[in-house]
Amino acid sequence: MDWIGRSARGEEVKRFIPGFIYETEDQRVPVMEKLNEHLYEESKRRPLDDVMQDFRATHRVMLNFIESLDEHDIFDPDRFAWRKGSPAFDALAGNTYEHYDEHKGWMAQGLKRN
Repeated sequence: MDWIGRSARGEEVKRFIPGFIYETEDQRVPVMEKLNEHLYEESKRRPLDDVMQDFRATHRVMLNFIESLDEHDIFDPDRFAWRKGSPAFDALAGNTYEHYDEHKGWMAQGLKRN
């Protein structure tokens, strides 16, 4: 949301978290797996109620953000140069329902433990 929102306002975007940067598509999956593990380790001791509250709040913010975009922002593959020909829709899907689906096994295991 931050990258797309800042880009839509004409601001320069710094896209990566230090220590989790990739230059090629071949590097993307291993780096993202390391980032996911890092974020999991940071939060694994948090109470489930707190995690779910954060999840719901972030999801609401994401929906509001998507509603603020126009079709050009979402679907034009050339709208954001840093997306290198991929429309913002791909990033939005990859960070919402596709991402939830990717990690539903982890989520189910976490819910069983609580």
